Amino acid sequence: MTSSYSAISLVFVTCFAIALAQPNTCSQCWNIGSTECCNAKVVPCPTDKCLAIYEYCVVDGVIYQTISKRCGDEASCGICFSVTTERGITARAATECGTGANSNADLTYK
Repeated sequence: MTSSYSAISLVFVTCFAIALAQPNTCSQCWNIGSTECCNAKVVPCPTDKCLAIYEYCVVDGVIYQTISKRCGDEASCGICFSVTTERGITARAATECGTGANSNADLTYK
């Protein structure tokens, strides 16, 4: 009985260790002039955070919107900033993170 319990415990511990060693995956893409990410690929990431970056820019009255997705980290999550120049150029960017495998796939332009 003890040896079967030990074998089951060993299998459980091994499976758990393999699961923990698997890298997180995130969507990766970058589309200029669009609020949707097409042709996204899935890439391995070193952390459990997946990042989406939303950019809005106005140049000479023309609005450009961009979305980008990639691996993230705690420091890159929840950032928002805006800049306006004397020449009337406005740029805004915001970031949002998801946690876990491919968690930025469904994040949409905000």
